[in-house]
Amino acid sequence: QGVDRAGAAPFLSTLLRTGCVPKVEAESLAARGIKRDEVATDMEIVGREQVKELVRHSDFVVDF
Repeated sequence: QGVDRAGAAPFLSTLLRTGCVPKVEAESLAARGIKRDEVATDMEIVGREQVKELVRHSDFVVDF
């Protein structure tokens, strides 16, 4: 929350308009000392195993 999204705003707005929900890996948050309540509410926090499954079954993946 409160992060400057200027560079990512066009991508995020497109994803959100198409019904996609951006994912944040819980383990990466923990490694960086970021608390769950500090993550923007339009992001879904998922575990590493779920990320692997999502990537495995996706047609494409956008990371940033």
